[in-house]
Amino acid sequence: MSNDTRSELERVQERIRACTACRLAASRTHANPGAGGTDSRLMIVGEAPGRIEDETGLPFQGRSGAVLDETLREHGLARGRFFITASVKCRPPRNRTPRADELRTCRELWLERQIELIDPAVIVLLGQTAVKQVLGRSQRMSELHGRALRWRGRIALPGYHPAAALRFPGVRARFREDIGLLRALLERERLL
Repeated sequence: MSNDTRSELERVQERIRACTACRLAASRTHANPGAGGTDSRLMIVGEAPGRIEDETGLPFQGRSGAVLDETLREHGLARGRFFITASVKCRPPRNRTPRADELRTCRELWLERQIELIDPAVIVLLGQTAVKQVLGRSQRMSELHGRALRWRGRIALPGYHPAAALRFPGVRARFREDIGLLRALLERERLL
């Protein structure tokens, strides 16, 4: 990533921190613009910040983040290799699913620009909200997870969200499989 692109990404992140374009800004503590590696061309998109992410302004910091980190490590992947962000940048009240207008606002103002600047070769989409936000697909995760899809000259890899892996043992196994597939994909594409 060039210095100009890195500077532009930093400007976008500052604008996200100050954003009041949708109702989610009214109840947040900190907007969550994303964080992590910007040179590896690997991106993870989740659903929305949770309570701890709202407090810290950083992605995947709570129990879901611990599951993500542990599973990445199990497969020899480091969190710092990925730029990690969310479908919406502010925590929805009571952790509800983001609404269509909130998703549209964040996609049009922020996520599309982040994808353009990071220019990821691979985007990992954790959960149905991320799949719908990026790919526009509403299929069940059981139909999509573990399938490498072509999207705008990139590889999109839908997978279960680590929060679902915390609640359901069967999903935890599939989440691990998804990260294993990611590892194999990165090796095949020579991105490691």
